[in-house]
This record gives sequence, structure tokens and C-alpha cells, in this order.
Amino acid sequence: MQLPLVATALSNSLGTSLLGTVGDPKAIVTVTLPSGTEIQPGVDVTGNFVVAVSKKDSIGTATVVAVLPDDLDSWTKTEVELKAPKPIVTAIISTHGNTRSLEGSVNQSGLFVEVQVPEDPHPIQVPIDEHLEFKLPLPIALQPKDLKVTALNPLSGEKIDVKVELGVTTKTMTIPILTEDMIEDYARQAEMRRASKVAHDEALIKQVADKEAFVTSIIDTISVNSDAPAVMTATEQPEETVAAPTKKRGFFGWLFGRK
Repeated sequence: MQLPLVATALSNSLGTSLLGTVGDPKAIVTVTLPSGTEIQPGVDVTGNFVVAVSKKDSIGTATVVAVLPDDLDSWTKTEVELKAPKPIVTAIISTHGNTRSLEGSVNQSGLFVEVQVPEDPHPIQVPIDEHLEFKLPLPIALQPKDLKVTALNPLSGEKIDVKVELGVTTKTMTIPILTEDMIEDYARQAEMRRASKVAHDEALIKQVADKEAFVTSIIDTISVNSDAPAVMTATEQPEETVAAPTKKRGFFGWLFGRK
């Protein structure tokens, strides 16, 4: 009876891997890569196995065979198509101060990235580092429309045109190195500012206290004087009273009473 056998391929920026599972963990699995290289991966207790595929074998058909050591009738076979991932490239023109450059990244190693600039009839091949990134200095006047960027997968022959975008312009600031003397001077000035602020606050507190004491003394004085008898001022003198009219006297009374 044939063994259940399933296998597939996974490709990403880290490379290509062949993953599979077999119905019996005691089975012997043999993987034949496109170049003819045979690999017998280990099978875990659940029947799973993984094969790391080299770059030269990442395109083509791989054959996977599984069989039990004591049962040749269990022999089974499947084929897996290996394909390199579609090239994905980002390209941005960035400006840093007075310099301009083309910066970008790719999704897989081994790609050829070329840049065509107006001043040079020959395309420039951009080196890609171990982080799958690249950077190319450019004249400051170049714009995205002036550049033509392409990416080529040499194994599959697939070639794509890359859209160039304008990135964010940044300006680099020069930061001086802080020495021990500079740090001590900064700490000393900070302490002087702190002490000055404390003295200023204490002076304000004293001024407020003095004003409160002055106002309190005035209020106390007014309270004490309010208990004394009232002194009548010149403007407060009582009005002169007018005598009531006397009984009308006769002629002699008037005559002898006149002075």
C-alpha cells in the first residue's frame, strides 16, 4: 500500500525550501533536485521533513520519493515545481543636506539591479549588500523621471521595471562631542540657576509676608481706636439754638428794656 506523501516549495528572501509530510515517520524520503543532487532529509515523529534548496536548484522540478524499509509496496512519488519568488524592488531618491542618492532594497539575493542615468549611456549595476539593500550617489539635480531602474533574476530570466519615488528630504545636524569639562560646566551653571531661583522665590515670600504684617498692623490700630469716645471736630459743632420768642411787651417795657 502506497504511503501518503505531500510536498511543496516555499521561496522568500532567505532562499527556497522544500517542505513535506509522509504518512509513516519510519519512511525513508529521498529528494532529487533539478541538478540531479539527491538528499535524504530526516523525518520527525509526525512525518514532517524539510530540505533547504541551494540557489542553483531553486528553479525547476524536484522529485520526492518515500518508502518503508520493510515494505517496497509502500513506495510513492510526487513532484514539486520550484520557482524563484517574483522580484520586488523599492527605489527612492533621498536628499541628505547637499547630497542625493538612490536608496532601495530587494526581496531576494542574486538579483541584478541596474540604473540608467541621462549623463551615461551605459547602465550602472548597483551592488546589493548582505541586508539586501543598495545605495547609489546621484547628482543633486536628478529627479525620479530622469532615472530608469530595472531588476533581473539571472536564474529565471525574469526582468522587471522599478518605479522610482522621491523620498523625504532630511538635513543632518552636527552635534559636538561633550567633554568632561563641558559636562561639569553645564552642571555648575544648572546649579547656579537653581540657587538663583530659590533665592528669588524666598525674596518673593518675604515681600508677601512683610505686606501681610503691614496690613495687619493697620487693621489692629483701627480696631483699638474704634473703642475711644468720639471727638467732635469743628465741622461737627452743634448748631446755635434760637431762643423762643418771649411774651410781647408794651411800649414802656420796650423802652426800659432797651440797652
